[in-house]
Amino acid sequence: LSTGSLSLDYALLGGLPKGGTVTFTGEPGSGKTTLALMMAIAAKKEGYKVGVIDVENKFPSSYGYESGLGVPGKDYLLVRSPNQESALESIRAFARHGFGLAILDSMAMLSPEAEVAQSITENTVGLSARVNGKFFRAAGGEIANSGIAVVIINQFRQGIGPYATRARPGGKAKDAAPIINVDMENPGAEDFSYASSKDKKDRIKAIGLTISGRVWKNSYGEHRNFSVK
Repeated sequence: LSTGSLSLDYALLGGLPKGGTVTFTGEPGSGKTTLALMMAIAAKKEGYKVGVIDVENKFPSSYGYESGLGVPGKDYLLVRSPNQESALESIRAFARHGFGLAILDSMAMLSPEAEVAQSITENTVGLSARVNGKFFRAAGGEIANSGIAVVIINQFRQGIGPYATRARPGGKAKDAAPIINVDMENPGAEDFSYASSKDKKDRIKAIGLTISGRVWKNSYGEHRNFSVK
């Protein structure tokens, strides 16, 4: 399934795998949601039904409308789930009802039902990771047989300890189960485009962004980098 970008399609060895899951992990502002929006528009243009699960409750539907994605509920389905189980079950529902693309934004913000119901002072360490593991085990065959392409957005978190590196929330299963895993680059000042030299000098009114990343796991073949303007 084409992503709408030749560079990204090349990096993914042809595009989003039908019947498979791809994760995109990055820092805030690295272009994850913008990239997902581009993929949704490309899938819709090819005639596929698109479903977006907005866990963060801030999916830019107005920007999506202006960009050509259309109106939620009419041109694509926008779901706001109250908990992790409901969000993941939405992916299974999309697979059962003939959707071509499902986008989850984002895994880092998923809260299990038990966590939502409890006080924020109660310890629920590892609960979200276990729910994710159960989902990938239970839904893997369903996704593969339906032919739906699943895109999961994730966010880097700082690991614990003095020598800790960046961590990808969600447990081990979210790295092992997907066919392709992608890390997004954090954009620098040179990655923004401006309408005039004055705007560029003042760093205001950016009109474009170059989104870059690297594939660090691909079950189908080699790992490649990409850059999308």
